[in-house]
Amino acid sequence: LARHPSAEGHQFTISELEQPACAAIQSTDLLRILLNLTINALQSTTAPHCVEVIAQLLPPDFDTTSFHDSTDERFVGRDTLAKSGQLIAISVHDNGPGIPSDKLDRVFLAFSRVDNRYDSEASGTGLGLALVRGVARAHGGKVWVESEGHDEIKYPGSIFHFQLPVEPQVTQPIKQP
Repeated sequence: LARHPSAEGHQFTISELEQPACAAIQSTDLLRILLNLTINALQSTTAPHCVEVIAQLLPPDFDTTSFHDSTDERFVGRDTLAKSGQLIAISVHDNGPGIPSDKLDRVFLAFSRVDNRYDSEASGTGLGLALVRGVARAHGGKVWVESEGHDEIKYPGSIFHFQLPVEPQVTQPIKQP
């Protein structure tokens, strides 16, 4: 990621989970989600170019009913795999100008892009966030975005979240042969 053209001159902050937890996801799929969200954040930031990644455990009753993840679709509870137990949530924050409120409900749709005048060299097909959404859902998770709207004076930024169900803990240690 540090070699990505958008990463030059950016400040990264990464906060890890306070206690160990595992999600039922392959490392390559998790990496796909993190790379897409982080690259999007890098392409959206403005000076002083800050991107923060925060991981935390959410309580089983965490309510996502007020967040959008696609056009006119509201979360109505969790997917089958995420109906009980804790969730791991990872949030990627940027300090860019934010996303216009009329585009929030479309950011996870395939081929949807929010124009970014700060990185005119940024290219993309508009598939990255659709991929993030598909991978998260395939693993019983959710993805959503928060932004106070587009403001080129205050730079409110955006926060992209994804959550995955926590795997049940192994109760018996694995014995070595």
